[in-house]
Amino acid sequence: MKYANLIQKLNSKPVAILQESHKYILETAENVLQSACDLTDLFDDVLPVYEERGNVAIINIQGIILPSCSKFEKMLGCCSCKDIRAAIKQAKNSQAQNVILNINSAGGVVQGVEETAKAIQDLNQTKDTTTYCDELMASAAYWLGAQSKSVLCSESAMVGSIGVYLAILTMEKNLAMQGVEANIIQAGKYKTLGISCKDLTDEEKAYLQDGVNKTYKEFKAAVAHRNLADETMQGEVYDGDDAESLNLVDGNLNDFDGLVAFLQ
Repeated sequence: MKYANLIQKLNSKPVAILQESHKYILETAENVLQSACDLTDLFDDVLPVYEERGNVAIINIQGIILPSCSKFEKMLGCCSCKDIRAAIKQAKNSQAQNVILNINSAGGVVQGVEETAKAIQDLNQTKDTTTYCDELMASAAYWLGAQSKSVLCSESAMVGSIGVYLAILTMEKNLAMQGVEANIIQAGKYKTLGISCKDLTDEEKAYLQDGVNKTYKEFKAAVAHRNLADETMQGEVYDGDDAESLNLVDGNLNDFDGLVAFLQ
């Protein structure tokens, strides 16, 4: 079931995403599935992942970031690291000298982000890259956007949220209140880690925490070239003015089309 796959992607893996956006995309998916009408027309304004305007290549990173996307997930406004890397390859092989990462995203699943960030770093070797955000560039989206040679945002944009978390829902206490007991037969002490019918043990929590810490360390290493203070990398988001003063971005610009025209 496509919705079940989306839940698995967002609830069983470390994520770098704003919590309210995490909740919103799951609620939206459920509403879409419960609707009997054709909702395709509601999403006909989705930007292509790759486009060119003259000698400027534009890679649009819009919506929740996933490792890969089904058509259903794309309809909900998600984008995939797989498609982003394909767009980066297309830009690298194009005649365009300038590449803009046009980002409006709350972040997403961490899986695939590190490889995509390295692809952007590789693109920097042959192209002039600029990241632009006019609304939101948070968590995994900032991880990617920070890799460009220059990072710009509008004055009202929200930028940052450097951090990682993993949410696992358990129902053991709820089941016990209903008189239901789960009998689990397993081999391998972590084989049932995260299964909803039992609470996490302290050992399991420590194991998961180690993984989240590792990913957080990788996130901070990927943006280390921006010389950010540690207190700026604790999950906060900042508006455009503060983002510039904290080195999250290089400057404020309120006109994306003007940026494209300037680079042309």
